[in-house]
Parts: sequence; C-alpha cells; structure tokens
Amino acid sequence: MLDFKKRFLINVAFVAVIALLVFGVIRYVIPVLMPFIVGFLIAMALRPAVRFITNKFKLKHRYSAILVVVLFYGTVGLAITLLTLRMVDILQALFSSLPTFFSTNVLPVIDFLADNLRQLLANWDIHLEGDNQLSQTLTSLVNNLSSTSVSFLTNMASSVPFMLVSFIFTIISSFFFALDYSLITRFIYHQMSPAVRDIVQRCKRILFSTLGSYLKAYFIIMSVTFLELCIGLGILRVDNFIWTALLIAMVDILPVFGTGFVVLPWALIELFMGHFVLGVGLVIVYGIITVIRNFLEPKVVGDQIGLYPLVTLVAMYAGSMSFGIAGLFGVPICLVILIRLQEEGIIKLYKPLSKKQISFESEKTMVQQ
Repeated sequence: MLDFKKRFLINVAFVAVIALLVFGVIRYVIPVLMPFIVGFLIAMALRPAVRFITNKFKLKHRYSAILVVVLFYGTVGLAITLLTLRMVDILQALFSSLPTFFSTNVLPVIDFLADNLRQLLANWDIHLEGDNQLSQTLTSLVNNLSSTSVSFLTNMASSVPFMLVSFIFTIISSFFFALDYSLITRFIYHQMSPAVRDIVQRCKRILFSTLGSYLKAYFIIMSVTFLELCIGLGILRVDNFIWTALLIAMVDILPVFGTGFVVLPWALIELFMGHFVLGVGLVIVYGIITVIRNFLEPKVVGDQIGLYPLVTLVAMYAGSMSFGIAGLFGVPICLVILIRLQEEGIIKLYKPLSKKQISFESEKTMVQQ
C-alpha cells in the first residue's frame, strides 16, 4: 500500500511538473519568440514553392528563396494596402453622412426622450433636482467615456511600435529561415537522439495533417454560415444579398470578429433609421447563426480532426479561457497530437477501450432505449 501511494505521488508530481513547464513555455517563452516562430512557419509553408521554382527554372536555392519570400510579402502588402484603402473610403463615406443621419434620425429621438423625461420629472415635482441629477449623470458618463477612449487610444498607440518591431523581425527571420531552411533543420535534428527525432517527425506529420483537417472543418462552417446568411438576407430582401453574405461569412471565420461584428451594428443602424423589420430580422438571423454555429463547430471540428465532440468542446473552451484565441485552436491540436502518439504507442496517457467494450456499451445503450 505504501509503495502504491509513493508511486502515485511520484506520478502526480511528474505530471504537474510537465504541465507547469508546458504552461510556462506557452505563456512566457512563445510570446517572446513569436516573430521567429512565425518567420519559421512562413519559411516552412513557402518551402514547396521554393523547391518548385528551383527545379523548374534551374535557379540556385538562395535566389529561389529570396524570390518566393519577396513575392509572398509583396502579395500580402498589396492585399493589406487595397483593403486599407477600401476601408478608408467606407469610413469617409460613413463620417460624411453622419451629420445628416444624426440630425434627421438621432436628434429627434433624443429631443422626444428629453421632453418626456422633463415632463415626468415635472409631474414628480422634482424638476430642478431631476435636471441637476440628470446633468451630473450625463457629465459623469461623458467623462468616463472620454477617459476610457483616451486610455484605449493610448494603449493602441503604445502597442504600435512593438507590433512594428515584431513585424520587421518576422520578415527578416523568414528570409534567413527560407535561405538556410535545410541547414537549420538538419542542425536541430542533429542535436536530438534518434528516438526524440522520430517523435518530432511524427508530431510534424500529425500537425500538418491536423491543420489540413482544421482548414477543411472551418471551410465547412463558413459554407454553412454563408448559406444561412443567403437565406436570411434573401428573405429580408437585402440588395446584393449573395455578395453581402459572402463578405460576412469571410469575416465570421476570422478570430475575434465573428458574424456579430458586422450584423449587430448593421441591425442597430437600421433600427435607428426606423427600418424595424430589417433591424429585427438581422438580429433574428444573427441569433439563428450563433445557435447553429455553437452546436455545429465542436462536432464538425471534432469529426475532421478525430476528436469526440464533447472533448473538442472542452478543449476549445479551456484553451480560449487559458490562452485566448491561440488556445482556442492550439489546445485541440495539441490534444490530437497526444492522442495520435498514444495510438502509435509512443506515449501512454490513458487506457483506451477495446472494440469489444465499445460494441458492448453500444448494445447496452440500445437495449435500455
């Protein structure tokens, strides 16, 4: 009994130390090295294109690597520039129409509410006190909003230099990684024992397979969202509803943003303008899409990457709560890698059920039903 307790405590301590090390690496080491990690991943992703140009046009590897990386960043820079210019045009049109929109739609509503509130305070015989209290409340609200806005803008401004430096280091490191990718990877593998090298290569294979499954899963989710938006916006008779649905579905697939980033402000504007049917309809469409997305995402992602839907849901939630957007995607991927290594006999984390036990449980459930 004493030996069992001792082994149990040793195993718990070992798992706790490993978990603490992994948490420390993810939480503190990876953010510091993120520009170089991203640069290495970019060089790895561009590796097939470099090989293709080298073999096709008989160029030296270094020239092919420089050409591919320059074309990659040129394409990305052009896309960002065009998108920024488009956003500037949209914002200019929006801000130029705001005064007219405010005077014709918002100001009458404010005047109506103010008159009703003034009449209500007068009926309660607290006209002056109510006005003073209302004035103090509005002043406090404006001050808080102003201080919050200033703080937000200050934080954004202070983070710009850091983001710029990180972006520059990412570009530079991706050039170096692309130029000497084979040499760098050979040096890293040379530091490992054959057993560790085999595990790393298997993890790499599983990682790329899982990432491909992830992309397929979210393409399915984006397609479902696009169809839902097409049906909803078509019923609401929105002009160019197919292109609008496609744009919202593309925004929905981006981390942090989601469908509500576009639909909810749009619905609010329509309600302010008095288009209640369209405004309420957009809110209903958003609610339906959100419910279906929350139900569909764990199942589709789990089916594609080979995880049970409940396990996928727990991993996505725990990852997002612990590490934010990176954890939302990273924790399920790490879990898949661990399960694949378990199935291949490299590690042993749990006792899997045999096929006989699974079939017995299924038959037992059917009998109970």
